Amino acid sequence: MNKRIVCLTYFSILLTSAVFSVNITIYDYGKSASLTDTKMVLEDDFNGSEEYDITWEYAGKLSYIKFNYTGENIYLHSGYNIPHGLKKYLVLYGNAFINMYDETNTLVYSIFGFKYTMMLDFDVKATSELKEGNVSYKAQNMTDTNRLIPWVEASHNDGIGEKITFTPKYDLSFPGLTLIISNGFVDYQKPYLYRNNNRIRKIRVYNVGYNEYQDVEIDDTPNYQDFYLDFKNIPRKIEIEILEVYKGTMYNDTCINLMMPGGF
Repeated sequence: MNKRIVCLTYFSILLTSAVFSVNITIYDYGKSASLTDTKMVLEDDFNGSEEYDITWEYAGKLSYIKFNYTGENIYLHSGYNIPHGLKKYLVLYGNAFINMYDETNTLVYSIFGFKYTMMLDFDVKATSELKEGNVSYKAQNMTDTNRLIPWVEASHNDGIGEKITFTPKYDLSFPGLTLIISNGFVDYQKPYLYRNNNRIRKIRVYNVGYNEYQDVEIDDTPNYQDFYLDFKNIPRKIEIEILEVYKGTMYNDTCINLMMPGGF
C-alpha cells in the first residue's frame, strides 16, 4: 500500500490564504486563547496577555497559522519556552481544544476548555489496527494529543463495521458523556493524507450492557467536534461502531486522529 510516502503532484503542498471565518475563544483555569481571521490572543495569569497578527493558510482540510512569536505563553510540556521568531503551526480547534503542532507533528501549545476538564481515563481497544513497518496505527493513538498519529483500521474493506471500545479505568458516577472527535489522517507535512484515506461519517455508540445506543453524524473536518451522549444508565463500557465513511481518493483505510470520551 505504501500510502505514507506517495505524494500526488496535484496535492503538493500549495498553501493559499484561507477563505473561512474563525472566531473562537477557550477559557481554562488561569489562561485563555482566542482565534479570529486576523488575530490570536494568548492570556496567562503568570505571563500576561500576548496579541499576534496571524495569517491563515490551508492545504485541503488542514489549517495553518503564521505569526511572529515574541512572547512567553507558548511552551512545551517540558517547561521550556518556544524560541522567538516566525512560526507556522498546524492548528486544530473546536469547543474543547485549541491545539497547535509544529512540522514534526509535535504539540507545542494546547488549551483545553475548563468545562471539559473532567476528562476520564479509559482503556481503548479496536477490532483491528494497521501496522506498516515500524509504525503502529494503534487505538491508543486516538487519546494522545501530544503527537499527530491516527488510529487506522486494518480490515479488508472500508472500515464499516469496525468497532472501538472504551472501558473506564474506574467506576463512573454519571450517565452522560461527551465524545470529542478529530476526523481523518492529520499530518503537518502531508496534508493530502487526509483526503487520500477514509474518514468516519456516521457512528453508533452503544452503552454496553444496556439496551441503549446513540447514532452520531460526523462532519468531514479534522477540527474538533464534540457530541453529548445522553445515556440513561451509567456506562460500564462504551462501544463505537463505524456505520458510514467518507471515501478516500486513493486508499480504503479509515482513519481517526482523535476520539476522546469524558464528562463535564
